[in-house]
Order: sequence, then C-alpha cells, then structure tokens
Amino acid sequence: MVFLSVKGADTRSYIPHAKLEAMITQLGLPHTFVRPTYFMENLTTTLWEELEKRQRVFLPAGNLVLEWVAVADVAEIAGLALVGSLTEPAIEVTGAQRFDFTQVVNIINECCGTHFRYQKAGVIGFSFHTLFRRRKPLSFLLVMLLLHTVPRFSKGNKDEEPVEEARDRFRRLTGRDPVSIEQFARQNRDRFRSITTETAAE
Repeated sequence: MVFLSVKGADTRSYIPHAKLEAMITQLGLPHTFVRPTYFMENLTTTLWEELEKRQRVFLPAGNLVLEWVAVADVAEIAGLALVGSLTEPAIEVTGAQRFDFTQVVNIINECCGTHFRYQKAGVIGFSFHTLFRRRKPLSFLLVMLLLHTVPRFSKGNKDEEPVEEARDRFRRLTGRDPVSIEQFARQNRDRFRSITTETAAE
C-alpha cells in the first residue's frame, strides 16, 4: 500500500493522516507512507482566488518558512513505491528550497512580471474574511489554519533535514533535481500573467 500522507504525520498526532498511518501499521500491511511538504500548486488552486481577485496571498502565516514541493515530484516518488522500486516504509518528499510567502511571491513576480504581494493576516481577520467574505465552510478555514498557523508555533526549522540532503536523495531516486519555485513560476507564467493589474476593491 502506498499512502499519500503529509510531513509530520509521524510526530504530530493531531494531523488526521497520523491516525490513518497508525491504522495501516496496526493492520500489518506492507506500505510506504509518502509524506510531502507544502505543495507549490496551492498557489494555483487553494490560494488562486485571492491572487485572481486581489493580487495577493492573504494568510495567517506570518514569516513561516515552508519547504515547497511540486506535485509532479511527489507523484514520481509515489510511482516508484507503487512499482516496488522504493521499499522504505516512509519517505518525506520535499523540494530543495525553503521560503516564506514573501520570498515566493517575489520570485513569481520576477519570473512572470506580475505584481503580487503577500499580506500577513491575523487569525481573527483571516477567519472573518474566509467565512463571511469568501463564504467558505468552517472545515476549509480549519484546514487553512492547520496548514499556515499551527506550524508557526512548532519547533521551526531546528530539526529540519538540510536542503542539500533532500535534493541529493531525490536526485538519487529519480536521476534529476526536484522542481524549483522558479521552474514552477515559468511553467505557470501564462496563467499568472492572465491576472489583470486592476485589483478588486477591498
């Protein structure tokens, strides 16, 4: 069994994936837990509405530094596990870059000629905006807080694997480097550029 989990599921019991990992282990099923970090594609899916309407990333993430990974890289590792070329019981899949949202937005702007910005949100303001302006369900809000607020109060980067080791492991398994933020921005350049410079009124 190859289970798409999430980084931290082995150490943070409050993550829903942790319960599923425990169940699979208790059943004695041969498995590989694929634990990716923060998807670059969140920028073109979950975070896209704010970019499109207001040219901003609006999150209660503060200066949170994340390890960014491309879905294609996660899929390649999962594929290796599915065909038996990777037999580890668990593997973290991350890119070789750690950035906060300001840095990522600046990279996209540089690569695409856009004018996006990262606006730090407080939990209360973000919650009000999400529930009453965007009219998202409470479950959506809770996931967003889990992803972008809770990690700010964890150990941070002290126990993180060096990015060189993450890159070298991925290269050893796949024969190539993981996708960079710059590559992701160029791959999605037309989409980012399609956003008008006239932002919606706040």
